[in-house]
Amino acid sequence: MTTIKEVQATFPLDLGYTRVYLCRHGETDYNVALRFQGRGIDSTLNKHGESQAKKLGLALQDVPLEGLYCSFLVRAKSTAAAIGAHHNLEPVVVDGLEEMYFGTCEGIKLDDLYDLWKSTVNAWVEGDLHAAWPEGESPVQVEKRGREA
Repeated sequence: MTTIKEVQATFPLDLGYTRVYLCRHGETDYNVALRFQGRGIDSTLNKHGESQAKKLGLALQDVPLEGLYCSFLVRAKSTAAAIGAHHNLEPVVVDGLEEMYFGTCEGIKLDDLYDLWKSTVNAWVEGDLHAAWPEGESPVQVEKRGREA
């Protein structure tokens, strides 16, 4: 795993290149309960998630940032705001940056859908990135949405 300090050592980039940092939101109660939580569940950070977001903001405080972008999900906006507080940046909400949509699986415990989860993930591992959750998205759809954002 690469640390922030190791990444900083690679500055500056050649002209014409942009460095992009992808950061996951802090913990939510859905994460703790092992429930499917994609773009269809707009949950907030729990206390531990708020602490994680603050620590992420501190870890990135010396990293030069020119912009800060996040999805419309509250957990993503809260995490981005914790980063922006150290850079005098307000997060810009961009449609399309949301997590995968798990369709009818949203909010359901992983244990209750273990066989479906396992078969879907196995399909991806075997190269079928068009395999989607019931009434939800596939990795190909998520990538397309993200690229268009």
